[in-house]
Amino acid sequence: MGKVKIVGRVVIVTGPVSTGKSSLCRKMVEQYHKGTCRVVQFQRANPSNSAMLENMLKATNKIQEGIQSESFVVIRTQNMTYESLVSLIVSIRVMGYKDEITVIKMNLPEELHIDFWRRNRKPSKVSLKKLKNERAMFQKIMEKDGFEDAKATSVEINNPENIIFEF
Repeated sequence: MGKVKIVGRVVIVTGPVSTGKSSLCRKMVEQYHKGTCRVVQFQRANPSNSAMLENMLKATNKIQEGIQSESFVVIRTQNMTYESLVSLIVSIRVMGYKDEITVIKMNLPEELHIDFWRRNRKPSKVSLKKLKNERAMFQKIMEKDGFEDAKATSVEINNPENIIFEF
């Protein structure tokens, strides 16, 4: 059983597809008892795709509403690069949030990750090729120590089962 210390009211959960981000977010919300919670799905947008840009704008508005209402905000990311993660953190600062941000990096060993994918996902929705492409993209996030923000700390999770959060 692992303990994960959450610092601040904003948590970003990032990792490749099918690493248990959604389940981890649900677990975090269940264990949080200090006030209101808001979970927001945030996906890096392709500038040429207007629907993706619209979804990103809606997510950004939900994040800002959560920050302004002083809720506990959990941001579940999808398809992120290191640069888009840094941009998200900068955006949160522009929204006026000054406190700590916890970034949870879902870094499952490849065998466990593929096992999760086989058990929990419909293989027709997410291909093994996509899973491996996202793992490769995620490695850049793992290689970087920081996010160019002194108040953004990261926590690495290698197995999302049996996690207890400390707030």
